Parts: sequence; C-alpha cells; structure tokens
Amino acid sequence: MDRDTVLATILQQICIVEPAMAGQTITGEDSMVDIGIDSVSRQDVLILTMEALGLNLPMVQLFGPRNIGELADLLHAKLPR
Repeated sequence: MDRDTVLATILQQICIVEPAMAGQTITGEDSMVDIGIDSVSRQDVLILTMEALGLNLPMVQLFGPRNIGELADLLHAKLPR
C-alpha cells in the first residue's frame, strides 16, 4: 500500500466520523484541529484508520504529526513491508 492510499484512507475516515466534512476540500497540509476535528473525534479517526489499514498501534505512537500528511507518512512507515 502506498502513502497516497494511506492518506485517502485517513480522509475517508474523517468523513465517516464528521459527515459534515464530506464534500469539503481537505488536503495533507491541513491539521485535524484546523478543519474542526476535536480530540475525541481525532481518536475515532485514528482508530478507524488503523482498523482499515490492519494496524494495531498504541495511540501514543500516533502523536506528533502536525498535519494529516505527516500522519499518513507515519502510518505508512508502520505498515508491514
């Protein structure tokens, strides 16, 4: 799975957790805070994304990325090769 697929998966999960986001332009440069995702919804997005990618990581490993693109990079790096 490539990084763009990981990014698309994150964006899909954002729209599932926050249906009002569907149809809005969200890019890898956006942070979840900037687009109005609160901490509880962020956690839901992360859990759903990990499930979709088949990952089981401690949540603490997912803190640090400043935007959705950096999160995609982090998750992509965690995928089994």
